[in-house]
Amino acid sequence: MPIGILQDPIFKALFNSPVPRIIVHADAPVFTIVISNDAHKVATNLVGKEISGKSVWETFDPTEAGGNGGKLLLDALTKAQTTNQTILMQPFRYDMGAIDGNGMVEKWWQLEITPIGGDAHKPSFLLTTTNDITSHVIKEREIEEARLVLQEVNSSLEAKVAERTSELARAYEQVSLSKHAAQLGTFDLDLIKGTMEWDSRCRELFGISHEQEVTYDHDFLTGLHPDDKERVVELISNLFDASKSNGDYDVEYRTVGVIDAKLRWVRAKGKVYFNLAGQPQRFIGSVLDITDRKTEEQLRNGFISMASHELKTPLTSLQGYIQLLKKKQGTQVDEFTRSALLNSEKQILKMSGIINGFLNMARLESGKFELNLQRTELRQLIESTIADFRVLNAGVEIVLEDANAIYIDLDKEKIEHVLVNLMSNAVKYSKKGMPVTITYVYDNASVTVRVKDQGFGIPKNEIDKVFDRFYRSEDVREHHISGFGIGLYLCYEIINLHNGTVDVVSIPGKGSTFSFTLPF
Repeated sequence: MPIGILQDPIFKALFNSPVPRIIVHADAPVFTIVISNDAHKVATNLVGKEISGKSVWETFDPTEAGGNGGKLLLDALTKAQTTNQTILMQPFRYDMGAIDGNGMVEKWWQLEITPIGGDAHKPSFLLTTTNDITSHVIKEREIEEARLVLQEVNSSLEAKVAERTSELARAYEQVSLSKHAAQLGTFDLDLIKGTMEWDSRCRELFGISHEQEVTYDHDFLTGLHPDDKERVVELISNLFDASKSNGDYDVEYRTVGVIDAKLRWVRAKGKVYFNLAGQPQRFIGSVLDITDRKTEEQLRNGFISMASHELKTPLTSLQGYIQLLKKKQGTQVDEFTRSALLNSEKQILKMSGIINGFLNMARLESGKFELNLQRTELRQLIESTIADFRVLNAGVEIVLEDANAIYIDLDKEKIEHVLVNLMSNAVKYSKKGMPVTITYVYDNASVTVRVKDQGFGIPKNEIDKVFDRFYRSEDVREHHISGFGIGLYLCYEIINLHNGTVDVVSIPGKGSTFSFTLPF
């Protein structure tokens, strides 16, 4: 290269600027490197390496450049040399070796190739200004990829919205038809605006004939039966408190018609919707007339209660006679008679348990099932219940795991009933000789008692039904196990009266664990 050009202050300042630059001989197709500045070495990961005197292709291997970068660079250098004109290349990919020497790094460039020296026909050198645009290209690629993803998502959303709109239209039509067929009434309480809307059926169930705007205080509260008002008002009040409720509303109560004074039973189901701050915004639901069902239930419960009382009296007498016979016979009774008397007593106690179950159910559904809370040591209560249970269930293994004594307010008789029912079920639904395990755990807020068996287990599709009144599993029928399906229902209601909860975990073929939790 001519000394004058290298020594020219302007050229030196231009060449050694922070912009990456390299000078090569115009000796196509070799393009021998003359010199590169520091910025160029940094951009191409060649700091500390001597490249002067080497071919461009020896220094930057085109076979590892990625894509057609090698060909594009060769064509541009050749064109600049043959035309003796500055060439501005379009962005192209030409990968560089990694700084640590392991593999290649994706690189994108835009080069400006300027002929220098020589004459008008042929330059001596080519000055290449090398602009590293990798980050810009990658960013644009990411933006384009994101745009394509968004476009795809948008198309998918549009299709789903169209499909959902169609489904909602069909669902709305089905709901309207179902609502009409079931004679459902609907209500909508806007807690922000303070407005309440009732459809015509809802107005009818409250005995309202006017078409004016209804209000919570004037129409709803006025229409509640006096004996149900306090209970329903408290339930709704808790319903609006996000710390006490998830917003689900399901209640049965009586209404007294404002105009016709007619008493009706209704079941109301709905949902309170909260904002992010936990403040109630809207209360929407439906009401169904259940007067006929309630009338039938009352007649049935009355009959069950009457029949149970009538049966209990002779059973009590019969039990007394058997106990008198046992006492009179003393030790002189033969084995057959002793066994017959014992089995007779067991059957009477079993029948008494069934009758007490029906009586309790009748009391529960008539609102006469009240708690007699006493401060009770839980472990002692469980131990005494197990001892009584063993008397009538010889050979049954009931294991109470070690736990500390704790005191809790509860109705002893009713919790004993729950324990006996859970133990009885555990024994009935297990293979003979399999143990039943009882445990309890507690914290500062509550205690949980678990009764675990190794029996048949409960099918998954029946788990949610086991505490329903009169429900009996298909598996129970297949195993010919007796019962009326009221035991677990009563357990649920007893624990519910204690403000507690019940639960069941079961694996078919391996057993079940029934548990109840009582608050301190």
